[in-house]
Amino acid sequence: MSGNNQGSGDNSETNDDQNFRQFITQINAHSTEFNEFDEPDESIFERISALKEMFPEILVDNVGSVISTAFDIVCEATWILFSSGIILLGPIIFEHERMRLTESLNDDDEEQKSEK
Repeated sequence: MSGNNQGSGDNSETNDDQNFRQFITQINAHSTEFNEFDEPDESIFERISALKEMFPEILVDNVGSVISTAFDIVCEATWILFSSGIILLGPIIFEHERMRLTESLNDDDEEQKSEK
């Protein structure tokens, strides 16, 4: 009789194992893990426009105004710096190159005279 008890014990363990495996299989089949392909593709513009809905209109307008003003100031400052740099440094650079070319030509003339 004890042999039958062991057999039924093994049988119940086998059934438990099978039930557990079926349970895990069902969980895996209905898994709600994050999958990057499940979500539709969104562009950056769509994401930013969706953020508008989260904040009050006044805040969105003010932030947009500040960013626009900052961009304009940066553009103007960049224009001023580059144009001033060209006006101030351009003649110095050209003069330096002219002097270097003149010295190079003078050195070539001296070499030709010394060879004769």
